[in-house]
Amino acid sequence: MNDEKFDELFDEAFERAVSSASPVDPESRRAAWERVQNRRKQLSGSTEVRTGENIAEHAETTSSKAPASLPQQAGQQQSFRRRYRRSIRMTGIAAGLILFGSVAFSDPVRTGALNPLYQKLYTWSTGEAVVVSGQQKPQSTEGALTPPPPEGIEKPTFESTEEALPEPEPGQIISSVHYEEQPVSLEEIKQRLAYPMPEFPRVPADLERYETTLSVPDDGSAPVSFTLRYKGENDRTLSIFVDYLNEDANRTYSFGIGKVTEIELDNGLEGQFVDREEGSEDLVHVIRGQIDILISGNLTRDELLQIAGHIVDGEPR
Repeated sequence: MNDEKFDELFDEAFERAVSSASPVDPESRRAAWERVQNRRKQLSGSTEVRTGENIAEHAETTSSKAPASLPQQAGQQQSFRRRYRRSIRMTGIAAGLILFGSVAFSDPVRTGALNPLYQKLYTWSTGEAVVVSGQQKPQSTEGALTPPPPEGIEKPTFESTEEALPEPEPGQIISSVHYEEQPVSLEEIKQRLAYPMPEFPRVPADLERYETTLSVPDDGSAPVSFTLRYKGENDRTLSIFVDYLNEDANRTYSFGIGKVTEIELDNGLEGQFVDREEGSEDLVHVIRGQIDILISGNLTRDELLQIAGHIVDGEPR
């Protein structure tokens, strides 16, 4: 391949690589490309000068001595090619470093790094409200979903949209994890939970916590979900279910038939408020970091939003 053809292909490939780095603004790309071009010229120029000097020295030497043998001439040509290829490799390395720096040190907000989880609200033709959450793009929500119990929160209703496991091969054993709801103290939840336990300082003062349960897996791993239940006079109730969202997990929630509105809480988080039919408890769903929280109760809308909008992160152990 001749030099002009190589330069043309190199320019096209590098331009495509730079164009694909969307977080970098055009000015940065243009400046980076100019630096690469200047560096290529310097490397190419220095190689040509060194090569010319070597040829001149070789000419002076051979003018007073016997002509170089064919193997010697072939070795000199091979040395020239090695030097030229090395200059091209160095140019590629310089280009890669400039491109990496312009991407790595750009504004992280523009790359979406600070918003790893999404929430998308759907309403089916049946009137059922469905929320899809996860890290990747929302996947298909087709299929039947079972609404959660109308009273309290025993478990969040969701379906995993991760790919199904392949069929086991003969003799292969695929284990499954089962969970047991264990009544425990609040202190035990804090000690055994796999992450710092969040706190809920805006729970109404007239409510008394009467039950705390921890969902314990049978594989020996640390628990990741728990439930707090409160009650008060005049049938006032509150249930708070907390779970941990894996980075690669996508979930589809069904909140049954009711009026679902997207909300922005006092802490800036976005969530959903489910205004259920009379006789059923209203619900707030919110994701805080990778903590998935469902708050349900026979309380006023403002009380539920106050609880969800003033969640405090737990202290690291």
